[in-house]
Parts: sequence; structure tokens; C-alpha cells
Amino acid sequence: GRIVRAAAWSLGAVLVIQQLAVMRGHLAAKTERLGVRPEERLWVDARGKALQEALNELSLRVRQDETLLVLPEGVLLNFLLRRRVAGRGVTYVPTTVLLLGGQGEILEDLRADPPDYVVYVHRDTAEYGTELRYFGRDYARLLDAWVREHYQARLGVGAEPFAGDAFGVLLWERRR
Repeated sequence: GRIVRAAAWSLGAVLVIQQLAVMRGHLAAKTERLGVRPEERLWVDARGKALQEALNELSLRVRQDETLLVLPEGVLLNFLLRRRVAGRGVTYVPTTVLLLGGQGEILEDLRADPPDYVVYVHRDTAEYGTELRYFGRDYARLLDAWVREHYQARLGVGAEPFAGDAFGVLLWERRR
């Protein structure tokens, strides 16, 4: 029994040490702060610099009574800004687009209550299939076309979203 117990404790210690090393690597990558209010600022990775710049701009442009839709995902921006989420979804990755009834139903919702602002946040969704990497290019083309028809691009931060591997954010304002 002692040998088994010692082996179990040793294995447990090795696993804990290994997990701590992995966590250290993840935490070391979080070099930027993201947030509007000092008490809510989060540590994030290098993408945080572009997100913070976009967040600063959104806090100036988007009034309290206006809505914001972040595509394909990024409802954290709504939370940090305290702005209502437009539409009934909070994420528009490939599986969620299907679960929400497809692009047709999503477009019906958005036409009925269009967001005041749309934000594209670069996100590679290849985990849903290598042919589904980018919003508007590989999936949700109708949603992207609707945004481009009804909204004017106002501010880009970083690289163009969904155009390659580099991170970027693009703010769209509804045409009046």
C-alpha cells in the first residue's frame, strides 16, 4: 500500500507542477489591460491593445440607449460598455448561426430591430472546420452582405478582420 500511495502522490505532484507551468505560460501572455472602468479592467493577450482602442472609441460614439452587435463574437464589449446586445444571439460562430435558425432567421431579427452599431472582431473559427475559418468569407455571407449594405465602416483598428491571420477590429455605423 505504501508504494501505491507514494506513486499516486508522486504522479499527483507531477501533474500539479505540469499544470502550473501551463498556467504560467497562459498568464505570461496576458500583457494588456481591457476595460472602461478601472475596477473592471481585465488582463488580456496582445489583442487587447486593438480591443481597448476600439472600446475607447465605442464608449465615445455609442450612447447608453443605443445597441451594439459584435460579430462573430465579443459580447464582452457590450458588457464592458453597458450597451444592450442587438439581436437574440450573443455569438455568431458557425454552430450558433445554425442553432439560431440559420442566416434567414437572424436577418429577420436584425431587420426588425437593427443594431445602431456593428463591430467586426477578428476570430478564426477553424475549430468548426477548416472551410469555416472566417465570418463573411467562409460562412455567414448573407449576414456580412447585410451589414455592408446597411452600415458604413467608420473605424478600423489593427488588421482588416477576416482577411488573414492578423487581428483587427472594424466599427460599422448604421446608415441613416
